[in-house]
Amino acid sequence: MIDRHEYVQKLKEKLDAWDSEIDTLEERLKDLKGEAEQRARLALEDLKLTRTQLTQRVDELLSTSDDALQRIRLSFESAWDNVKTGISAVRSELAPEKKETEK
Repeated sequence: MIDRHEYVQKLKEKLDAWDSEIDTLEERLKDLKGEAEQRARLALEDLKLTRTQLTQRVDELLSTSDDALQRIRLSFESAWDNVKTGISAVRSELAPEKKETEK
């Protein structure tokens, strides 16, 4: 089993990757207009909020018991799935086919 510090490091690496992905999506958001832009912007705001919450949880990991670590790990994995879904939703709003049909 991976030790606590290694796990925290891996989570921090994931959070950094999310930051990069969110920044990229936010930059591409400038190309959207109207309702598509609003939907994508709301999805990005949700992703940022989730990211902030996960950062707080990661910081808590270093001082938690092993039982709490397991609970937080499960919570983090669930949140990771939500972030992946959110990123996919924003990507679909930014897809070239979508932009062409909304013009």
